[in-house]
Amino acid sequence: MALSKKALIPFLQAPSFITQKRNSIITAIPMGMITRLGQIRRQNRLSMRFRSPRLRQCRPLICRCQRKFSIFPALWKNCDILPFGLRITLFLFDRYPKIGVCKIHILKTTRITMKKILFFIFPFFSLCLPVAALAKIPNDPFAAQWAFEHIYATEAWDITTGSKDVVVAIIDNGFDTFHPDLESNVWVNTKEIADDGIDNDKNGYIDDVYGWNFFDNNNDPRPPVAELSQEEKNEGIMSHGTVVAGLIGAVGNNNRDGVGLNWKVKIMNVKVIGNEGSGEIKPLSEAIQYAINNGADIINVSMVGDPDSSLKKAIDDAYDKGVLIVAAAGNTSQYLNLSPLYPVCVDANQPFDSVIGVSAIDKSHRIASFSNTGSSCIDITAPGVDIYSTVRYSPNNGLTESYEGGWNGTSFAAPLVSGAAALIKAIQPGWTGKEIAHAILQTTHHTLSDDEAGYADLFGAGLLQVNKAVAYALGEKQTLSMSLGSLAVVKPKTGEVSEKKVGENTVAITAVPAVKGANKVATFMDEGKIRHTTIKYIAGKKWRVSLYTDDWEKIVSWFVQSSFAPDIAGGAVGKGGSATVFVAIPGAKTTTIEAYTTQGKKQYAFSFSTEAPIASIAVVPAASEEPGALLSLFSQKGVIHVGQYDTEGKSVQTLATTLPLSPYARVIVADMDNDGKNEYVVSGHDRIVIMNQKGTVAKTIFPYGDAAGEGFDLAVTDYDTNGKPDILVVPFQGGGMARIFDGKGKKIMQWWPFEKNAAGPFFLLQ
Repeated sequence: MALSKKALIPFLQAPSFITQKRNSIITAIPMGMITRLGQIRRQNRLSMRFRSPRLRQCRPLICRCQRKFSIFPALWKNCDILPFGLRITLFLFDRYPKIGVCKIHILKTTRITMKKILFFIFPFFSLCLPVAALAKIPNDPFAAQWAFEHIYATEAWDITTGSKDVVVAIIDNGFDTFHPDLESNVWVNTKEIADDGIDNDKNGYIDDVYGWNFFDNNNDPRPPVAELSQEEKNEGIMSHGTVVAGLIGAVGNNNRDGVGLNWKVKIMNVKVIGNEGSGEIKPLSEAIQYAINNGADIINVSMVGDPDSSLKKAIDDAYDKGVLIVAAAGNTSQYLNLSPLYPVCVDANQPFDSVIGVSAIDKSHRIASFSNTGSSCIDITAPGVDIYSTVRYSPNNGLTESYEGGWNGTSFAAPLVSGAAALIKAIQPGWTGKEIAHAILQTTHHTLSDDEAGYADLFGAGLLQVNKAVAYALGEKQTLSMSLGSLAVVKPKTGEVSEKKVGENTVAITAVPAVKGANKVATFMDEGKIRHTTIKYIAGKKWRVSLYTDDWEKIVSWFVQSSFAPDIAGGAVGKGGSATVFVAIPGAKTTTIEAYTTQGKKQYAFSFSTEAPIASIAVVPAASEEPGALLSLFSQKGVIHVGQYDTEGKSVQTLATTLPLSPYARVIVADMDNDGKNEYVVSGHDRIVIMNQKGTVAKTIFPYGDAAGEGFDLAVTDYDTNGKPDILVVPFQGGGMARIFDGKGKKIMQWWPFEKNAAGPFFLLQ
């Protein structure tokens, strides 16, 4: 575990700052935000003049400023209308073509003060990002660092900032349990009573409230500092685990120090080595078992050692139980294919990855000079040079800094991967370590290399891209039923499924006996596994609900009673990850929702009034710390309404739409504008409306114009795999083409799912 540390110098890749001259401002801005500047010459330096008699538009802005050695976001909510003239000099970066530095000279000033007004948006150009565009930038003063920028952490935070339901075990030399920027994210064993001398939870460890110290065999994993020499304090090895902990889970948006990849998470403190940075290998296997048995989802191991049979057994146990282990490659510049170290190489001779091995790169995306390499052990790379994070904090013992930079080592590349894994787990709580690893390794960036033949030796699959990894996980959660880039249309009369993939001109038609005669098919996730459910009419008022695996093998079936065609949906609305199957049974005056387990056992039911027997339900899956919900359509005063209900069937809110009554109405939940908030996509007769959770309609789409017939089925997925949801439609009664629209209502493409003008009924596999 080789470490190095240098003085703290806050880093921002493209800094914005106020110059010493009172009449000059410099700011870093994305080039895309500069608009309507007239003709811009494409060269490295560009000067232009602009005069405006009055500034007539001013909006709230968030800007990054640097004052002395602290980086902080500043927010101005009000500004005056001021007459002034500007001369703007724009400098373009060769390495960063999307970033510019804009120097603004105020030529004439009236009632302008630097403190009061710095940046504006006005009709001719933009000088800073609007608040909405930087909604997920935390207010922590040292949040910005190159490592986060190069793995696109900010973009990932637009999707998720983590969940306290996710537990990451940090097996190290112990971290500062009560560090002010870590404490509220520290895992606590709530089954244990502190200091009573009793093993309350019977896990074999007495009073392990805050984890366990396997190095000293006690319940205090916090690194001791009272007897450290000044030389040891300067060396900083006692902060190793605390640096790792901060990268994974320093509290976000608390206006203190920096931020971890997870603003919210639970970090488990497990100590196996001492302040000198070394220890025996045997406690590592015991520590892994402790983490597994106490609920860890991800385990970070930023150390290397010799092989041990018990270590291999512990790691295999973690893999079998769905726990992901991330390990540092080590810092001795050795080739691991010939001289393996552990645990990073424990799976070197296996056909699957039970450990994600992480090498380190520098700011130029070159392999760090100290990083170990070797394709048998290296799976991915991440920044590991000049890293900033929390450090051991003890003012009474001379450790007065709580956050420092200049840390180098694969030890600090590994927690970036562990942090990314935790963000994915927050989105997909049912995923196993294998599925999380797949999301991470399939979304990497191919870094520069002078030796493409030896690329995997240095970088594995490539550079970690947190934004793409969490977007992948989110896409899997949103689409549920279909692979990205495909559309499946069901023809229940024949039991055929027609699938159209992006980029292909033909459709693939497959016989699926399970859908023959079905009135509806729904697909959902159950603890990380895809499940299909169908409902079919039998006779009289009898309907059969069937549940299938992803391969359409029947799991269970049961019967419900209804005078009209029911609807079905499924998903995990609770925090445990287990799914519930919902059946909506419509009536002339009342609709009843029945909830079943995936074993077909009825859990509960609730009813609400309606003026017509329409039935369409959708599940809002539980995410992070938010419980799920159920949406259902019903009719009042001749128009369709959307009702939202909690997991106990209690009404949360009711929203009226402008849609006329239709027996083929549909409702779907999706984040249509990628702002992290779900919208409701509702169809009725000839149109679709996209509305927010307050009922405001953002878009109305007429997918078939005046030829809607008896209505159409509706689904949402990312068909063209561009990261943005698309709307899919197909006529219920056939005779028309399947069509795809983007979230703005623009038709992307259309085709015949079966033979031309084929009769229905059709519906989408959703």
